[in-house]
Amino acid sequence: MRTPAHCHECGKPYPWTTEKIQAAKSLADELENLSAEDRAALKTALDDVASGGARGEAGAVRLKRMLGKATTTAGKALYRIAVDVASEAAKKLLLG
Repeated sequence: MRTPAHCHECGKPYPWTTEKIQAAKSLADELENLSAEDRAALKTALDDVASGGARGEAGAVRLKRMLGKATTTAGKALYRIAVDVASEAAKKLLLG
């Protein structure tokens, strides 16, 4: 059984989900060849994929575009975390 990422009643992320999102944001700072604006957009996209709804789907598209060809260890790890915390709709977009 998969551990839920969000409360089914209020929709807020559980503490372990918030911790994963923060770890992914830290990894974003480790990625090479990204401008400060790209790093900020990546961090926003991480919040979006975890939120669900239209924002989640839009964030998934941005993440996939930005990390689709991630070859570094940090990029691959960030992508795996994003998939783990993503809403179901966003997850489907990320995984293709």
